[in-house]
Amino acid sequence: MVTATYQARVSWVGGTAFTGTTDDVTNYLLHAEWSRGRQFAHQLLGKALAGQCFLYLNNDGGTFSTQNSASPLTGSLLPGRTVEIRTTSPSTTVLWRGVVENIENRISINNDHQAILKCIGPLGYINQRKVRIPMSVDIRTGSAIGSILDDIGWPAGDRSIDAGQTVMTRFWVELKPALDAMREIEASESGYLGEAKDAKIVFEDRDHRLSGTHISSQATYTDNPSGTLFFTMIQQDDPLKAIYNDFEAEVRTYGTLATQTLWALSDTGANARVYGGGTFTVVASYPFGNPTATLGAVAVASWTSLSATADWNVTSDAAGTGSVLNADVVATYIATYGQSAEIRITNNATVTGYIQKLAPRGVPIIEGNKNRVRTQSTTSQADYGRRTFTNPGDWIPNVIEAADWGGFNVAIYSTPFQIFHVTLNANRDSAHMTEVLARDISDLVTLNATGRSDLGFSNIFFVEHEHHRLSDDRVHWVTYDLSLATGYGGFWVLNTSELGTRTRLGY
Repeated sequence: MVTATYQARVSWVGGTAFTGTTDDVTNYLLHAEWSRGRQFAHQLLGKALAGQCFLYLNNDGGTFSTQNSASPLTGSLLPGRTVEIRTTSPSTTVLWRGVVENIENRISINNDHQAILKCIGPLGYINQRKVRIPMSVDIRTGSAIGSILDDIGWPAGDRSIDAGQTVMTRFWVELKPALDAMREIEASESGYLGEAKDAKIVFEDRDHRLSGTHISSQATYTDNPSGTLFFTMIQQDDPLKAIYNDFEAEVRTYGTLATQTLWALSDTGANARVYGGGTFTVVASYPFGNPTATLGAVAVASWTSLSATADWNVTSDAAGTGSVLNADVVATYIATYGQSAEIRITNNATVTGYIQKLAPRGVPIIEGNKNRVRTQSTTSQADYGRRTFTNPGDWIPNVIEAADWGGFNVAIYSTPFQIFHVTLNANRDSAHMTEVLARDISDLVTLNATGRSDLGFSNIFFVEHEHHRLSDDRVHWVTYDLSLATGYGGFWVLNTSELGTRTRLGY
């Protein structure tokens, strides 16, 4: 039996350096399990959830007891601390990284003391943040993902983002959970949003799996005695539940109106004073902050620069009959977004100013007709009944792309779609250990079940999810959820595929 050397680390002092004296918790580690990837091995239905890791630690002495004032970690047993599990031999390989979500102390009937560190991946962090993204025009999906990560302060070095194939006609976000906003982009691109082993945020566009190492099988898992990598267990999901033969995608269209007043401050005069030397900040909203907004208005293409008298007016008295202070007042946008603008008025005069008018202007965006595009396989519907999938993305730019999306997917999912779960023992030999340490989400592998399992097939699959279990005696098991990849094998991609070899048009 081949074993690896595992190391579990928690940065109790904060950061990611693992420099604290108790940051290495390997000697306390009883067993562990961790997972990441799609919750269902299906490119349409499955979405990557926040990765999870559970570290079961020996807590004799109360080192990891959050209420124990005698613990050397008192004050440091907090959520958000960086967690990592890795091997140091046969190679130094990060297997999972995330942060502590909570710590559970458990005492058994035999008086065994355990601390369970429940940890989550970076998508869990993102799910707790809301974003506002300014209006963009003709922006690629990868750039939009980057804007969201920038807004929540996610480091540039902790992301791996494809440029994207879809160019969204318009894109904005107004106080929406970051993960929800990213999911809409993921669906519009027909890509993959997930986590890497080292806690990077990953965005793969729809061509990601049609090029490079993703078109060559990286390993073969088999039940044939003459093979090299053997699965110890295999389970198949019902292939019929993954069939779809009626695809719908909605395309939103937009137009613009002439520049007009978008919003007005309702409280003025005595109820809107700015003390001498002080500031007043307010958020203007459109269309939701304007009950008289144009029917069909959904956002703002651009906010007009604020101009004294035309957009705002400040006087020295509440009634508005005193001196005009506009020469001593500055009104500026702190930030402008697709449906709001943050405005600051600074009073540089020595006397109190009273806002008599604050009514920013801009160019409204109105939504035109919504175009619903449908692509069907009548042959599949005759065999299995109509099974409809509606694209949840909001940013598909035109009906041609919507039709291409439908054609691309109906070619893959209108016939039975294989989904398998295979389990490997990393300790079987060095080849299995090397394989388990190297394999990643989106990798292409071959599953050969022509031997003792009596399933009688050999196909290529994408890895969609991994679940690792490390026992007390360091026996390492992994289960991979696999989705059929042969449906992707006939597409031709510009500048990637050999013409005449891959004959179905990708989009």
